[in-house]
Amino acid sequence: MIYKLPFRIIIFGLSIVALLMFSSGSMVKAKVPSIDEGQFLLSAYGVANQDICGSATFSQKINEDRRGHESSQVWLRFDFSTTANHNSIEIVLSNSKIKDIEVGRSYKFDNRSQLYADFDGIYGFADIATIDELPFFAERGTLTILAVEGNLIKGAINAEFKNASKGKIVFQGSFNANEYILPK
Repeated sequence: MIYKLPFRIIIFGLSIVALLMFSSGSMVKAKVPSIDEGQFLLSAYGVANQDICGSATFSQKINEDRRGHESSQVWLRFDFSTTANHNSIEIVLSNSKIKDIEVGRSYKFDNRSQLYADFDGIYGFADIATIDELPFFAERGTLTILAVEGNLIKGAINAEFKNASKGKIVFQGSFNANEYILPK
């Protein structure tokens, strides 16, 4: 009995030390890439398997119909063009009930292949010349607005885009879009 007690105490003490080492943060942690203002970082899966990054901008306008009803449209644009090819993803948030973007809300993509003048919802298309000359349209997924700070919108996207000839691309990632003031 006398020899077993110190052995148990030593094992208990080593367990406490190991627990403190692991919980104190001395282990290497995975780094989440930070995204600069006016930039985006997306992973593409499907007909294109790569990480893409580039400039992210948004513009907002209030439309008024013939009856005086106002609706808001926010256009997000992710541009990753090269000198040889034009590549971009554009997303339109349209709502006739509110004028401001709702922080914390996840907008669900509708299966639309064209943009109508007056609609409530979200519409997305990708023009990626390096893959196909036909555009890709958002079929399903979400765009989440995480923060609106002055002239900056922060958010995340997880959406599936399809086109008529090449299949689908899933885009997942984050953005910090700067406001682009539309000319009047």
